[in-house]
Amino acid sequence: FDGATDPTLNNYSKIREAQAGLRSLPYTGIAVTMDVGNLTDVHPKDKKPVGERLAAVALNKTYGLTAVACLGPQPNYAGFTQGYEGNNYIATIKYITGTANGLTTKNNTPLAQVFFVAGSDHIFRQATASISGTTVKLIVPAGTPLPVIAARYAFTNIAMTNLQNSDGLPAEPFRTDNWTN
Repeated sequence: FDGATDPTLNNYSKIREAQAGLRSLPYTGIAVTMDVGNLTDVHPKDKKPVGERLAAVALNKTYGLTAVACLGPQPNYAGFTQGYEGNNYIATIKYITGTANGLTTKNNTPLAQVFFVAGSDHIFRQATASISGTTVKLIVPAGTPLPVIAARYAFTNIAMTNLQNSDGLPAEPFRTDNWTN
């Protein structure tokens, strides 16, 4: 698909973002599948996790079975904090309470490094990410004008993600900005 080899493109991320915005309508939901596909095909070959996630959304949202988990970690935009820890400038992504319990990675693999930050220059630089309890800490790369004014997670056409909660539900790609780049 278009953009399959260029990690700087994000036109498909903007489509996913618009789809996620439709959750404000009654009886709607989405299933994040960026952890079960591959980088060059937006349609995962393994349909079982897709079906299970959509079924969980239906059970929770349509049938009112609120004990059925249907959300992965959801960013708390007001919970974006930053400051120095030792010699590193750290930006911390906090998640909505209850969505990031048991924050981990799929199959306990190293965390996919698909977090990016930008300062006043609006240039996104890849941050070094690590899980810390129910948050993700980002070491802001050198050359980033401080303070950080925007962060993104997997906001690209070709990201393969693995951040999830204890229910095995993946974190949703997001951005804290509304820039055109």
